[in-house]
Amino acid sequence: MPDDNPIPVCLVTGFLGSGKTTLLDHLARRHADRRLVFVVNEFATLDVDGRLLDGHHRVVPVPGGSIFCTCLVTKFAEVMNRIADEHEADPIDGVIVEASGIANPTVAGKLLVDTKLDARFQLAHTVCVVDPQNLAVLLHTLPNVHAQIAASDTAVINKTDLHDTAAIDAVERRLRGIHPGMVIHHAAFGVAEFPLFGTARHGVQASPTGEYARCADPNYFTAIAELPDGMTRAELAALLDALAGRVYRVKGFVQLDTGPVYVDIAADRLGIRDLAPPAGPIDTSNANSSLVVIARNTARDRIQGELARWAVPRATAAVSLPEIIETRQD
Repeated sequence: MPDDNPIPVCLVTGFLGSGKTTLLDHLARRHADRRLVFVVNEFATLDVDGRLLDGHHRVVPVPGGSIFCTCLVTKFAEVMNRIADEHEADPIDGVIVEASGIANPTVAGKLLVDTKLDARFQLAHTVCVVDPQNLAVLLHTLPNVHAQIAASDTAVINKTDLHDTAAIDAVERRLRGIHPGMVIHHAAFGVAEFPLFGTARHGVQASPTGEYARCADPNYFTAIAELPDGMTRAELAALLDALAGRVYRVKGFVQLDTGPVYVDIAADRLGIRDLAPPAGPIDTSNANSSLVVIARNTARDRIQGELARWAVPRATAAVSLPEIIETRQD
């Protein structure tokens, strides 16, 4: 029997590097007075985004694939049911789910019904984060990007500080062409204001459609590279420059000789951000210096060769990107 007061869920989607975690960090700070739980779905087995958000609200990582993939649905249901059980004794205001960058959210309604989570949760709002840099190319090559926009109530055009008005207007026209009724916000550094749990306008949660993604695709792989602590900034920059242009995403934390940094490659942009040393003990379950690399299988040898100059990837495996088509040439 459905709960008379289901827990509201805000689902945040967006392709790799669009700025989902930056948006979530803003939301966590903006709603610091509310009791929220963030469920962070990492495509790789190393939790990076959860570590970035940790400290503002409770963060529950679900790494190792997409929550809309058959191999991770059961794990996701377990996590959500545990949240609902704890909610009965210690109520929360809602859950924000960050889907992996390759997620196709059109199956979200079906997932809720199949797992019976619809008796405990209501998908109240679906938000898609968009990077103007590569949207036009991605829409022609990656069906999941189109699906993320079509299934969303709200779109956040992020990184507007990096693009002129004409480029932003062109992105907005593309979004309207896919979903004329969606609400569109412009944002820089993920700063966008919208109701977290407003009523969904076109009922993705009420329409149990879509298909779960397959668990593996031999055309793509993910690697977790453990790097030595104490690299110089020049050494790290050289490694990342060698990876750029052959990957969809690189992210992680590296302990340089001058202190910790957060690394991010997305849409061929390289970012290295200095971080303050942690005030308390750090989580040693993951290596201090680790990078997640998501790339085409055709670039595997070159990428592994570059990584092997410093360390051997801890794991490489086929990943679930069944609908991706090549977008770059080596």
